[in-house]
Parts: sequence; C-alpha cells; structure tokens
Amino acid sequence: MVVLYHFFPTYFPNGYIGVDAFFVISGFLIAMILTRDEKMNASVLLTFYYRRIKRIMPLYYLVIIGIQLTLLSLLPSTYLKINQESCWRSIALISNIKQQGIDQEYEKMLLGAEDLFTHTWSLSVEMQWYLLAPFVFLALRLVAEWEKLVCVGVLFCSLTFYFYTDDMTAFHSVFARMWQFSCGVIAFLALEHKGNSITPPGNYECVKEEDEEEMDNRVQHYGYLFAAAPGFIWIPCPKHWLRIATTVSFAALIHFGSSYQVVTFSNRFVVYVGDISYALYLIHWPVYVVVNSYSWNPLTDYLAMITISLILANAIHYLFERQYQQWSRNSISAVVIILMATSMALFHKLTISMDYMKEQKFDLANININDSAWNMTLTRYATESVNIRDWQIGNFCQEDLKFREGLHRRRCCSATNGTGTYRILVIGNSFACNQGDLVYNAFRKYVSRFMIVAHAGCEFMTGTDSSYCLRGDFNHTAVLQRTKPDIVFVMSRYFAAKAWFNTTRPISEDGIFQDFMINMNELERITNKVYLLQALPSCVKGCEYKAFMFTKNGRPLRDIKDGLIERDEFYARQRILEVGKRCSKCEIIDYYPLLLDENEDYLCYDSRTNIMLFDDSNHLNIFGKERIRNMFDHLSEKFGKEISHI
Repeated sequence: MVVLYHFFPTYFPNGYIGVDAFFVISGFLIAMILTRDEKMNASVLLTFYYRRIKRIMPLYYLVIIGIQLTLLSLLPSTYLKINQESCWRSIALISNIKQQGIDQEYEKMLLGAEDLFTHTWSLSVEMQWYLLAPFVFLALRLVAEWEKLVCVGVLFCSLTFYFYTDDMTAFHSVFARMWQFSCGVIAFLALEHKGNSITPPGNYECVKEEDEEEMDNRVQHYGYLFAAAPGFIWIPCPKHWLRIATTVSFAALIHFGSSYQVVTFSNRFVVYVGDISYALYLIHWPVYVVVNSYSWNPLTDYLAMITISLILANAIHYLFERQYQQWSRNSISAVVIILMATSMALFHKLTISMDYMKEQKFDLANININDSAWNMTLTRYATESVNIRDWQIGNFCQEDLKFREGLHRRRCCSATNGTGTYRILVIGNSFACNQGDLVYNAFRKYVSRFMIVAHAGCEFMTGTDSSYCLRGDFNHTAVLQRTKPDIVFVMSRYFAAKAWFNTTRPISEDGIFQDFMINMNELERITNKVYLLQALPSCVKGCEYKAFMFTKNGRPLRDIKDGLIERDEFYARQRILEVGKRCSKCEIIDYYPLLLDENEDYLCYDSRTNIMLFDDSNHLNIFGKERIRNMFDHLSEKFGKEISHI
C-alpha cells in the first residue's frame, strides 16, 4: 500500500497508513518476543538485538550501497547535493531526525522525487523502537500487576505529544509514534488471559526463532489486507484521525485475529507478497527516483517502475535475504559489518565528489562555442552552486515572516526594509523563490517591506492535483490580509493551469479559469497592482542531465533541436491572457520572447553556446536569469513613471 501511495499518490492518497499498520505489528511482535522469557538478562537482550539486526540490517545496508552506487554512476551530479546529508543519516539509522523546513517535509520530498533515501525514515523509527523496547518491558516487569495500565499511560502521553508537537516531529519522531507501538503491545498483553492465543498458553519460552519469523510474516498478512481498504479510497481523509482509526482498528484486528486461524492469510499470493514486502519497500523508491529522472512517457515510466521494482525485490529476496537467514551468527555479524563499512566508504566517495564540484573554478568569460561539452560542464557547475541558494533566498531574504492564519511551515521570508513606501509581495511556488531576487533588486528603491511566500509544487491561482497541495493549510486570503501588499507578483511554475479545455466553448465555463478569476478578484480587492507571470513550455524531466549526456562527446546541443521541450503551455497561456484582459490592475510578465534563440525558437538552451537556461527542476539557472533581468528593470522604470503621475 505504501508503494502504491508513492507511485500513484493521486489514486491512493491514504496509502501512507500502511506504515501506521506496520508500527502496530511491530509493537505486537516485540511484546511477544520480550515476554516469553521469565528473566530479562544480558543474554536475552543480546539475543533480541541480534535477531532484530539479522532481520533488518543486511538487506537494508545492501540496498543503501546500491543507492550510493546509483548516485555515483546513473544520476546527475546535482543529486549528490540533495542526497549527501540524507545518505549519512540513513547509514546511521537517524533519517527520521530532521531539521525544520519545507524542503524536509515528507510529502514535499515525495513530490520532488530527488532524495533516494526518503523512505528510510520508517526503518529508522523501527530500529529506534527496537533499541528502546527492552527497557520499556524491563520497566513493565517492575510493575507487573499494572503493566496494561502503564502501557495505556505511555500511549496517551505519546498521543498527546503527537498532537501538540509540530507536524514534522509528529510524523518522524519515535516518541510521537510510541502510541502506535503501544497499541500493538496492548493487543498482545490482552491475549495473556485468553486460552486460545497464538502460542501455547503460559509457554512463550518455547517459541523458536523460526516460529518468530513465521509469526512475523503471518501477522503482516493480516495487516496489509486490512490496511488496503481505506488506502483505496480516492478522496484524501483527515490524516490525524485516519491514522488513529487505522491504528486502533488494526490493533483490535491483530488481537482477535491472532486467536483464530484465518484461511485467507494462507493464500499463496498473500504469503508471497508478505515474503517480498520488505525487499520491495526498500527498493521501490530508489527505482521510482531513477526512472523519474530519465522520464519520457508517463505510461512507460510507471510500467518500468513496477516491473523493475518487482524484479529487483524478488532477486534480492530469493538470492540474498532468504539465503543469509540460514547463515551462522558469526557469518551474519561479519556481513553486517562489511556492508556498513562499505556504505561508509561509499559515503566518503560521495563527499569527495561534492568537494570536487565545490572546488572547481570557472571563468564565465571563457565560454567556447566550439566546445559543447565544456560549456555543459560550466552550466552544471553554475546550476549546482546557485540553485540551492536561490531556493533558500540566501543573501537578501530572511525567514522571519511568521503567520498564524492557515500558513503552517510554508516558505515565508522577508528582505531588509527599504526606504520606499510600497509593500511588495512575491507569491507562488518555487518560481517565487527562484526569481524573487530579480524583483527585489529591480524594485528595491520603491520597497518599504519586501516579502516572499511560496508553496513549493503547488499553484496560487488554481488548485493542484496533489495530496501535498490539497491539505488546506495554505490560506491565500489569510496571507494577503496579513501582508497587506501594495504590489503583488504572482510567480508560478504552472501545473494544473496547463490542462486541456474546450476552446470552442466560452472560456468562462472552464473551471480552472474560474479559479483564476476568483483569486484575481481577491487580489484586486486587496492590492493596487498585480504582475502575473505568463506560462512557459516545460523542460522534459531531467532536461539538464539529458543535455549533458547528449553533449558529453562534443556533439553540439543544437543537434537535439526541441528534444528538451514539452509544448504544454498553450492552454495555460490562453487562460492567463484572458485573465489579464479582465483584470484592471494586472500586467502580464512574459519571459517567452526573451528566451528565444537567434532563430526565434524556444528550446530551453542557447543554441549558439550550448548553455542551458533551465535546470532539472525547471527553474531558471544563472544564465536564464540573466536573460530576463532587464525585463524587471524596465518594469521598475515603467512603475516609477506611473506613480510619478499620480
């Protein structure tokens, strides 16, 4: 279900509950394991930790190594920067411990599909639970008569923390997830008074390691079948309450289901899915990111993702996971150590590669139109050294703009107050961050307060078909009322606005256009001037990397012609053009004429110098921004003339 959520978030917006079910399972299983021995001494603890390491770590570190090799050999060097920190966090099993920030939000990371280690957070939570669990059960033995009550107390403390902490901590912290593990523990402890429990009553010590693994698989079969039901609902449900309902219901299912033999869960296909589920979970997300970076056709992309994921999951399960389970303790320990050491060595190599890119110095005056590959290297260096700074609004914009009204942890910042008299707001998605400095530098002398508000991956003027954008925590009206701007720049990389509409019908019947007008009317009511960015053709996914590969042997980029462009802008441009006609305070900003080559073709690159104007994220790089800088200077000059006549 989690795999379906990652691959098809639009159709399975609630698929994330598979992880919640997994945490309940884990609590149940660990309770079963740690209550079967009368005494909890050092030997019991060592055996417990060894079996958990044996279950999780060999395959985990094998996949980590595979991801690292992929970063070094298959993906653009821009992915090194994105994955460097998440790589070492995954190696250290602390990938769930993150700093606050929009770029660290789980759904934003899924939307970007650039961090190959995004999915490892749940395994970090799991391993941290394994580390804590023996001490929890040791404490429970000290209050044996009150163990269930203590578990309920832990559950409510954790649930309170979950609701009152920030969303990122609530999602990733093991302490904010302890209530889910506790539900599984309580489900097991409640079986102790039943005579028909899953193990012989009063004889938990006879459960062998093989029985433990069989039970692990059996309970997982309960889980995935049950978790599939709400996960298949196409309408996103309130996350907190769905998570609670799933956790409690699943704990009850395990409790009652463990007392009876359920024929459905003996089905061969269900058993097969349970067998490969861990391998499939580990492998599916890296496959998704890699295929997505080489994307050409959505249908073939998804077929490739599913096929490759299943092939690799089966291969590593049957050729490695099942095999090492039969090895001796010393052999498994040696394999884990070797795999960990290898992953750390590869991380060091990733770091060296990053340092090499940082140390390279390029003279922008040395652009050689006869050396296409060198110019592409220059483009990549410029992109890597500039774009992260553009996103963070470094050097001129501080993240000190705070909202309470429906604006929770979006990218909000402001620049140093100017000596002018106008409050200027740049609002949109990542384009607002990418190009906000151009607005600031051009209009600086008119600014009293300069603000940027960005909802990455979403659109301000219309809805975006993404669960990340549909959560309803980006209240545009609240933003406008709070900032009270005199001038608004709507700078968006359009997604939904590019959808087809029937041009033979009145455009006023189009739902997306209606959304545009509703938001534009709100803008006109609040502000004095609106600059609306016109839509541009999109670069194909991974366009910069495709250009680099095309030119690496010296072949001029112009030979690729329009192979880096998706001609998807027509319907969005028609909508925006009509909005501009109906808006009395609007002025449309159009980069399109400025980005044409000498033959009046829009290609996303300069056919004369082989220099890309956009990066892999469809953001303008340093060369693209230089092309449009004068436009903002002219807009500023024009604005100055307009206000001089008021």
